[in-house]
Amino acid sequence: MTVVLVQDTTRSLQTIARHVRRRSCTKVVAVTGSIGKTTTKELSAAFVGIQKRVYRNTGNLNNHIGLPLSLLNLRHQPEVAVVELGMNQREKLGHWSIC
Repeated sequence: MTVVLVQDTTRSLQTIARHVRRRSCTKVVAVTGSIGKTTTKELSAAFVGIQKRVYRNTGNLNNHIGLPLSLLNLRHQPEVAVVELGMNQREKLGHWSIC
């Protein structure tokens, strides 16, 4: 078993996800807002999925841990990823630049 020791697991997860995202050719559609994010994400993914291979994050994995976990799935090279971003402060939007 390989073990990797890091100081901050959340930050390390986000760094790995950022690396996967930057290496991917997948176009990302990010959905955010106060209400209706999950429904909008699901409808958008279904619509785009008519003609493209689509990945969408499961349920509402839209926080600082769920989104990086979702972005790791870009290794499978979907053409489009439709992801949901949850945040409780407007200034956090820049933090989601890993998309």
